[in-house]
Parts: sequence; structure tokens; C-alpha cells
Amino acid sequence: MDLGVKLNIERISGLIHLLAERVPKLYFTKLLKLLYIIDEIAVKETGVPVTWLKYRVWKRGPVAKYVFDEIKFYDGENLKDKIRIEGNEYGLVLISIKKFENSEFSKYEIDLFDRVISEYGNKTSEELVEYTHKKGGLWNKVVQERKLEEKFSDEDNTSPFSIDFTELIKNEPLKFMAYESAKEALYLQAELRDLKEVQF
Repeated sequence: MDLGVKLNIERISGLIHLLAERVPKLYFTKLLKLLYIIDEIAVKETGVPVTWLKYRVWKRGPVAKYVFDEIKFYDGENLKDKIRIEGNEYGLVLISIKKFENSEFSKYEIDLFDRVISEYGNKTSEELVEYTHKKGGLWNKVVQERKLEEKFSDEDNTSPFSIDFTELIKNEPLKFMAYESAKEALYLQAELRDLKEVQF
């Protein structure tokens, strides 16, 4: 499990819960795209992603592998107190089973979620896949640089390559510094947790 996931698991599950509550018929693919869009916009605006999920470059766009595995293979084990997952002829749907309570997110983040839901929440999964595939986008750049079109056309839907959000802010020193500082804080938090475990 990635460091970002380990340290942000409550925030990640909280965001998934919020999306399941506020987005009608939240299909699995749509969830994966909305998570990516939220992190991409957060990096563009502040330099720092909300979730610190690692997004792999797969055929249908950027995919947070942790979330993919959690829902596809573990039936949402870490989300069972917040959502239920139902399958139908179109795929998996995430449904909120209790009211979302904000204890993890800032005012900016809640506003960001509201904006993303307002702009993208009514779009279909296919429309969101198309949005994340746009020319010049981070997914598209990796596909071009790594020559993944042929791999994807041969029915291999995955790749080991990940999105690098710093590409969005490499020419914006303040945002890049914010990203690096937040990343360092994650490592410090991890070290402190390890020290605490040793001491007790």
C-alpha cells in the first residue's frame, strides 16, 4: 500500500462516501474518474492533491489502483460502514448507507467537491473517460511518451506507469513548493508514527 494511502485512508474513504451520497447512480468507473478530477483540480489550484492516491495510466484513463482493488477485489471492505456496493447489468454502483459527516476536510476541499459534483456529477462514465483522455492531459502525455496505444489496443488494459501531478505545476514555483512541502510532511508523519509504535 502506498504511503499516501496509508496516511490518508480516512480521507479517501470519507471522500468516496461523500461522492456516493451526493452523486446519483455512482458507478465504479465514474467514481474512479471523479477522484482523479478532484485531485487534478486541487493540484492545479493549490499545488497539493486531496487524497495522495497514485493514479495508474490504464486504457480507460487514470485509475487509483488502491480504490480499484479495494472495490473490485475486496468488496469495499474498508468502506462497509459507509457504503454498500451493488451490481447490475451496467456494473457496480456505490450507495451511501449513512449520512456523510465532515471531520476530515477543509472548507476549500468541501467547496472543491461541490464544484466537481456540480460540473461532472451528471456526466456519464463514458463522458468522464473521454474527459480524462483529452489531448495534452496528463494521461494522454504518458500514453504518448510510453507508446501505450498499441499495448492498449491488444486488449491489455493496464500499465505500470503513473500520473505525475507535478507536471501541472512545474512552472509555478509556489505551487511546486507547496506540493513538495506537503509530501515532506507525509514522510514526517510516517516517521513519527513509526517512532510512536517503537516507544509503545
